[in-house]
Amino acid sequence: DNVYQGKLPDLIILAMISDANMTGGYQRSPFNFENFGVNYLCMQANGEQIPRLAYQQNYQTHDYISSYYGVLEALGFDIGPTCWDLTPSEWENGYNLYAFKITPGPIGTVHTPTRVGSIRLSVKFAAATGANISVLLLSQQGAEIQIDKYKNVICIN
Repeated sequence: DNVYQGKLPDLIILAMISDANMTGGYQRSPFNFENFGVNYLCMQANGEQIPRLAYQQNYQTHDYISSYYGVLEALGFDIGPTCWDLTPSEWENGYNLYAFKITPGPIGTVHTPTRVGSIRLSVKFAAATGANISVLLLSQQGAEIQIDKYKNVICIN
């Protein structure tokens, strides 16, 4: 509960990593974002579920394309000239990132009003995890600055 409180971010990227990889070592990568058998994942911003249909995948049967496409859609890589250079197989095995677009509309192009509230994370696993894991959250937030005629910088948000 309450992974974010106050001003809500526009976009959240979530990754999970084992504690062994997080603490490091020569044979371990701190960038090995495993799926850990997650079969349900969503966030609630002020009671509104994001994405509207939660990420529900089954990695044992390789049924994860809808979740992969949902991540592309949240990042804005589903249509247009921009792309994400990860295949679905790479996404499943070691590059497992999830994206949650909190603010409606395109990210970073249109100024939208600041939303205030709290965000809750819901995660379910197909089976018990074999190791302790850390959940990493990276958020993107819009901000506005103004420079007046006296060259003073004023932060609006």
